[in-house]
Amino acid sequence: MFSQNFAKKELFLKQQKQKAMYINYKLLYKNDLDEDDFHNLQKIFQKDNIYNKDSLQKFEKKGLIQYLKSGEVRISKKGYAFLNDLQIKDYDEDIAEIVENAISSYERNEQPVGNKAEVKARATWFVAQTGFSKRIIIEEINNYLMNNSYILRLDNLFWKPQSHLSVHKNLKDSKLFDIIANKYKLNEEYYFSQNNSEMDWLFKVSNLKVPRNSVYFIGYKEDKLRIEDIKLYLQKILKK
Repeated sequence: MFSQNFAKKELFLKQQKQKAMYINYKLLYKNDLDEDDFHNLQKIFQKDNIYNKDSLQKFEKKGLIQYLKSGEVRISKKGYAFLNDLQIKDYDEDIAEIVENAISSYERNEQPVGNKAEVKARATWFVAQTGFSKRIIIEEINNYLMNNSYILRLDNLFWKPQSHLSVHKNLKDSKLFDIIANKYKLNEEYYFSQNNSEMDWLFKVSNLKVPRNSVYFIGYKEDKLRIEDIKLYLQKILKK
């Protein structure tokens, strides 16, 4: 009884936190938009006719808005999806590619996708927790679809809550992690350990993207070699 009440309290607190809108500014800027653009798009979504019309041409080119026959401006399906994506912490173009490929593969095989917003949120969490590349994730999802008769819903493939009261995600409840860990013989102990600051740092550094060879600046070669060394070190300790 105590554990159920505690779980309900945790769920309530999570819902309260979600009421305060989170904005993924990196994703916003990556799409060549700024804070004013976001506010104008949000106003259009809310049907508030007090937005700055200077943004309309930019929105139209990106497919974020549509015009009614009356000439009124409305948010488009793509624009609505973009506003939702902006509320997902750390969601970026690489994760978007993973999600799009996974959903496409599931639909092509006539398998259940589940809640697409949850697919995006759980995929983002999964990448942050594992550091797995988009190539490996996309590849293993396709292999899973081809080689199994019973298929988990896509959102549950990334993480399946033990009950409707579950609020804390755990890789132990991730079928996709189990598949990849077994295939590559990874040391699961490092992934399951809590508050491992060393592992958190290693994952963050190994995910850094170094500039292309055509770009040179002070410390470039040393930084590139250092990141490559850290990636090799991480691979070694993650092997069983």
